[in-house]
Amino acid sequence: MRRFEDNQDKEFERALKIGKENAKCIRQMECWCKHVEIKRTTEGLFAQISGLPYARHSISCPKTEGKMESMNLKWIFSDFLVDNCSTCPHHTPNGDITWGQDIINTRQEEARGREQAAKKETDRISKLRSELREKSQSIKAGVGKESLKILEFIETIFSEDKTESTGASQQLKDSAKLDADLFPDAALDLILLLSSSEEFSEMMLPVCTELARKRSELASRFCQVALENIEKGRHPELSAALLNVLGDGVGYPLSEVCIGQLLFSQNHSLLSGGWSFNRENDYANSTAAVVRSFDAEP
Repeated sequence: MRRFEDNQDKEFERALKIGKENAKCIRQMECWCKHVEIKRTTEGLFAQISGLPYARHSISCPKTEGKMESMNLKWIFSDFLVDNCSTCPHHTPNGDITWGQDIINTRQEEARGREQAAKKETDRISKLRSELREKSQSIKAGVGKESLKILEFIETIFSEDKTESTGASQQLKDSAKLDADLFPDAALDLILLLSSSEEFSEMMLPVCTELARKRSELASRFCQVALENIEKGRHPELSAALLNVLGDGVGYPLSEVCIGQLLFSQNHSLLSGGWSFNRENDYANSTAAVVRSFDAEP
């Protein structure tokens, strides 16, 4: 009984807080513009008792087609201001508009920051693609005809066309299955470099896995690539597949960081009666790596 009363008290406090915040938001929004229309769309017992607007409200304006509805008015009022009011020629203040203008200015500044960050990242990737493409082309001068195709596949990895780059990754993987010796040392260096990068690791890790089956002299480097990607949370299942191919060449147990990343990358849900597995995902490799760690040091 006591626990029920405590929960009721907490629920009341939460409702009271939201109700007061909603009341404040309504006053501020009504000051923002005379055209704003705010309507209560539900009526709960707490709202009736307290007189506070703890209920769903809609906000609209006859000067725009925009309309939003929610119980948390701070969220929808902020979105409504940015989406419909920031450049509205019909804006007619009805009091102090500082609150609304601050929200618009903050959102616009955040948007500019995201645009600048996106442009910076695009420029960085473009420069990286260019540098790696030049590196790949420079390798061609010292390889035989049978290895030129490998270099062409690597260059295509840098294509901005996702279909082309994905296809090149598959072709590299197939080539590694057929004859890993066709890969020049300089090309292997470049593949290992790409496999450790944010941009290309997803495409190149499967290539490393196939190469690792036949190029045992590179085992330590492949292991380093796999562990680095796992520690950074990049494609844990693909990285674990590489570890499993390396077998005893990996020093188990893995670090706590790696084990944590492998476990948390798995999307399981615990239900009464046992584990429920997401059938769309297969965690065989990450599970095997964790099990080997446990076997090495329970």
